[in-house]
Amino acid sequence: MYYRGRTISRFGKAQPATAQPFSMPSSSGGINSLDNLMLMAPADCLVCHNLMPAEYGMQLRRGYTEWANNTSTDPGVIINPVNTLIGFAGQQDNASAKKLWAVTEEGLWNVTNSGTTAPVQDVVFTPPPGIPGGGFGTYIEVTNDANRRFLQYADEANGLWQYSEQFGTWESPATLAATITGLDPADVAFVTNWKNRIWYVLRNSGDAYYLAPGAIAGAASKFVFGAKFQHGGELKALYSWTVDGGIGVDDLLIAVSRGGDVLVYKGSDPGSVDNFALVGSWYVGELPESRRIGLAVGGELYLLSTGGIINCRDLLKGVETTEAANTYSPTAKISRYLRPVMTQFKSSRVWNMAIYPADGFLQIIAPYSFDNAQTQYCQNLLTKAWGLWDGVPVNCAVSWNGKYLIGAPDGRVWDYDGVLDGTELPGEGALVGGPVQFDVLTSFQPIAEGYALNCTVGMLRAVGVTQGELNLKLEAVYDYQFPYSTVPPPIVPTLFGALWDVALWDDAEWPGGNTSRSVTQGASGIGRVVAISMSGSASSRVTFAGWDGLYRKGGFL
Repeated sequence: MYYRGRTISRFGKAQPATAQPFSMPSSSGGINSLDNLMLMAPADCLVCHNLMPAEYGMQLRRGYTEWANNTSTDPGVIINPVNTLIGFAGQQDNASAKKLWAVTEEGLWNVTNSGTTAPVQDVVFTPPPGIPGGGFGTYIEVTNDANRRFLQYADEANGLWQYSEQFGTWESPATLAATITGLDPADVAFVTNWKNRIWYVLRNSGDAYYLAPGAIAGAASKFVFGAKFQHGGELKALYSWTVDGGIGVDDLLIAVSRGGDVLVYKGSDPGSVDNFALVGSWYVGELPESRRIGLAVGGELYLLSTGGIINCRDLLKGVETTEAANTYSPTAKISRYLRPVMTQFKSSRVWNMAIYPADGFLQIIAPYSFDNAQTQYCQNLLTKAWGLWDGVPVNCAVSWNGKYLIGAPDGRVWDYDGVLDGTELPGEGALVGGPVQFDVLTSFQPIAEGYALNCTVGMLRAVGVTQGELNLKLEAVYDYQFPYSTVPPPIVPTLFGALWDVALWDDAEWPGGNTSRSVTQGASGIGRVVAISMSGSASSRVTFAGWDGLYRKGGFL
């Protein structure tokens, strides 16, 4: 009784908890390779692949499904990369007017319809020998004075081609030479439209040619740009930029040279010295070899340089060009990843930019290598946060008819849709595709009291919403250990058979609606600041809201 009397109060008293809870939001702020590791916001991350920053957290990107294949005169023997996708909307109010062509070195292949396995070659290219750049083109849609809709396409090796919506036929450079005078259509390397005038840039030339307003034929007049390029190089591209310069909205003409000069012109009639003038000149550094380095996004015009994206609005504001390509650049937070790739593959013509309004992202398309993992750089247009696509064979892309279609290095066209990567068209040996694999490493945060005290994390929990199966691996990473390598968990099984128009309703497994889901795992290690590494795979759309955990506080040493 003595023992019980002396100890009962001690045995019955609750002990204070030593494990403390903490929470971190998902990395909806995207990749941050710009700020000090100690000063990063909790919603930033150091890297994320295929788990993209979105409005409600981080969302797994879509999968990709085969749209068309065999864009080659000898399928299985000759592999032609799809270098350009041409999406033609037309002006006729019927679906048959819409066209999609895949452009390779051999020509233009009609891949309008999903499921195309034997595309018709509408255009056969016969370029002069020794001229590179075949298939890397630009195009515009125009309507002439007779209210007829046309499409004009041009690339470095094959010159200018024209499609008529009325007749459904293409005209070659040799045919166009009879209707467009003052230049040789076979030498046209770039085409654009500015203030209802068509402009042409010739191969290896510092000058451009333009037609009369509203015309698609006639005499082309020459305008000299090259003499104003202080850093040399031919005229690379021309872009129209709609901007409010303080006296109303106007369309400016932007001329870009291979040497990195950017000239800004204002006016409407390039044939009149009183109505067309140079209003600005900047040097933005080296440019990639591609002629597809400009993109209008809302009221902005982005130019792609070896330093990243430059916003032309910053140039007009007087921002130094070195700052416009770095601190002020829309790509500032991913410059650590983008710049080395830009430098290494500067000579590639693949560099391009595209937007997909339906999913709300801008994408920088980088050169693809079969020996290396494919990486594309994607920005959420609303939040301006960046993430990385990994493993998607993007050689070019276009937003057309509500879809984001991808041209691949192996001659296939993919539809950015579905929940599996690489779902092939039905046929013998066709692959059903695999789950999308992802990973993210958050920014490092002091979950204890300040940055000085050690802590150890014992439990981690990922919180989100999913429509199906996923598999996760959670790890605590300490004290700025970056880069961090991890072994991902086993890939989540794919549900075979649940294919629309193929699966049986009573037998197949179908994804349900959004379901709240949390995954809890143990963790270990010790350090002063903590980041969360999460890797895994999923066969459904997944949105992660954040992470919870339990930690124990330690001392200074």
